[in-house]
Amino acid sequence: MDEKELKRVLVVSTDNACRSQMAEGWLNYYGKNAIVVKSAGITKSKLDLEAAHAMMEAVIDISAYTSKSIEEVKDFVPDYVFILSEEAEQLKDSFTNTPIFFTNHLPTPPEQTELRTVFYQSLCNEMDNYCFDMVHKHFKELM
Repeated sequence: MDEKELKRVLVVSTDNACRSQMAEGWLNYYGKNAIVVKSAGITKSKLDLEAAHAMMEAVIDISAYTSKSIEEVKDFVPDYVFILSEEAEQLKDSFTNTPIFFTNHLPTPPEQTELRTVFYQSLCNEMDNYCFDMVHKHFKELM
């Protein structure tokens, strides 16, 4: 299928470091040949290496992903927008087209280092399930 025929999905969160990067990885994995995925944040940061590590443990490599601001992806016109943080809700009015919005506010990583490993593993699993369900409900039937 030609890329122009694929549905376009944008995943947005606060700073495009963790949640949206994980979602982009899972959506690319499950939505292969059905969707084109990009992610962005209200502001850009840098890839959260603990998130990348949790994804690597799940056999999805996002280590080459880079953080982008919503301004940097303005030429990408999405058919669907996944909003993963309360702060990113403000971006809804910035789209000139009329994408379909999906909202799933997910928590930010905790400050306490002793909680972080479990948090990232849990978030990775939750994101995996969410993206699997969304892809197979909206973009690609299970075989």
